[in-house]
Amino acid sequence: MSPHADDTRVLMLGNEAIARGALEAGVSFCAGYPGNPSSEIIDTLLKAKVAYPFHAEWSVNEIVAMETAAAAAFAGLKAICAMKQNGINVCADFLTTVNLTGTNGGGLLVVVCDDPGPLTSSNEEDSRFYARLAMLPLLEPATPQEAKDMTAWGLEASCRWEIPVMLRSVSRLSHGRAGVALGELPTTASTPKFDVRRPLLGLPSIVTKNHARLKRKMSDIQIELAASPFNAYMGPPRPDLLVVAGGLAFLYAREAVTELGLEERVGILAWLVRGCLEWQRDGLRTSAAVADAGERYRLSEDVTGRFLEDRVIWNPSATLPAKDLYAAFVAWCEAEGESPCTQTRLGLDLAARGFEQKRTNAARIWRGLRLRADRRGPYRPDSTPTTHSATQRESIHNASGENSDGCDGCDAFDGFSQNPCTFSR
Repeated sequence: MSPHADDTRVLMLGNEAIARGALEAGVSFCAGYPGNPSSEIIDTLLKAKVAYPFHAEWSVNEIVAMETAAAAAFAGLKAICAMKQNGINVCADFLTTVNLTGTNGGGLLVVVCDDPGPLTSSNEEDSRFYARLAMLPLLEPATPQEAKDMTAWGLEASCRWEIPVMLRSVSRLSHGRAGVALGELPTTASTPKFDVRRPLLGLPSIVTKNHARLKRKMSDIQIELAASPFNAYMGPPRPDLLVVAGGLAFLYAREAVTELGLEERVGILAWLVRGCLEWQRDGLRTSAAVADAGERYRLSEDVTGRFLEDRVIWNPSATLPAKDLYAAFVAWCEAEGESPCTQTRLGLDLAARGFEQKRTNAARIWRGLRLRADRRGPYRPDSTPTTHSATQRESIHNASGENSDGCDGCDAFDGFSQNPCTFSR
């Protein structure tokens, strides 16, 4: 495992390329259970861990491998677990739970190596259906080069999306060799961290909300994947026949088209297969549609921010009993169809936003907050507030009719700014 790129191309197995991609992405934890055609992934990482700052292990079974890798992801690290198609059956219970809880900011790549037309297996299984069952993104490389690049990309995407990502290989790819262009290997270890404010439990009261959140997230991910650099078209502008293929099937389709001399008549759409060189050269560009989808998702997930926008006004002279604020929060959550967090967790979230809580002889109070009777929207935490002069504020207040105590027309909570003289509606 050379630490430098230098435009070096190395002959690698598909499994070795997957291991290399994990290292280039800065993986911190690797686990798996031995079984062909996946065994070389963890075996390669075990040999490399002597020189690089990460942990690799053989687990007692596949579900232990996935659970320990998920624990690393919960701590904000990048983790990979590898298995053959039989193994995904063993850990299906946990897979259909961690997809709902999410990865808490870390990355979890689940690598499954299928054995179609089995060479070393007692069954024949298509593990891609687990991605559909668990509503998770699926990557299918066609070559060792794509196996390396998709592994690195998948780990980064898992951190960004905060859900596991599946990568499916097959025996002919895992045990096939090809030249692979190497990238740089990181030399520093990542620091684990754990956000205690976010619940990671599969409790019945949380599952329905998490399921709805996953469906919204997958809708936005589909937009991003549609613009992925791994999608490409090969063939004439107006083909007589279009073949849509993913994974190793793309190579078979290309070979058949070439052998039959149909390059001018048949086109092949490689879905999440090609475009690796463009990604390496230009990085993953974000389109306007992706940015808008990401913004919609971020706003929908910020329950506390939406509550503050709807029900709370920042007023430097005001105080608000903590119990009253939490009661208003619970009532708002019920009206919005959200599951309220605990009062302690809400307090931590408010403190992280810069609000101050004080204990008095009578009760705990929040400084600078008061409840409003009406409701405002939409919530725009990234809007830039405009500071107005006294004359401008008077004009705005007269036009809006909202010149109540506490400068209600100007001090609406905008998510980040706590300037009582801002008007950002």
